[in-house]
Amino acid sequence: MKTLPPQAKLLDPGEECTIAYVNGHALFADQEHRWCATTDASGGGEPVVCTVTAPISLTPIDLAVILYHWGTDYEDLAADDTVRTLIAEAVINWGSRHLADLRAELRASPPSGADARFWAYCHQRATTVFSTTPQAPHQGQPPVRAPRSTHGVVR
Repeated sequence: MKTLPPQAKLLDPGEECTIAYVNGHALFADQEHRWCATTDASGGGEPVVCTVTAPISLTPIDLAVILYHWGTDYEDLAADDTVRTLIAEAVINWGSRHLADLRAELRASPPSGADARFWAYCHQRATTVFSTTPQAPHQGQPPVRAPRSTHGVVR
């Protein structure tokens, strides 16, 4: 019989998120497939626990592309935990194919004007937040729930 890891017990029953470690920082990340599985009566099935322990490496451009396409604003990206959460949720929910499509879209139609300034800010925030050497996950560290804005999310 499989049991949930101790960290998962911190979640409220029915909450559609998981704990992700981003550069050693524990945080809650929403999982779209769990939300769909619990709200889709057509047989999405029960959510299961799947732990991925292999590190995932992203370039600074990948990180900036993710932040740029979330549809947030300057204020949202000012908090390091929010930046980490957006990155974790993108990796969990989007997958590498979607990320490659976003990079290609950005190359084909580079931002200009105010969008170019926001792109530069996304790149700067990604570089700042992820400029340190990754830490090992600290198991005793409680996960952080990053504050979320009321802005829509581009997915």
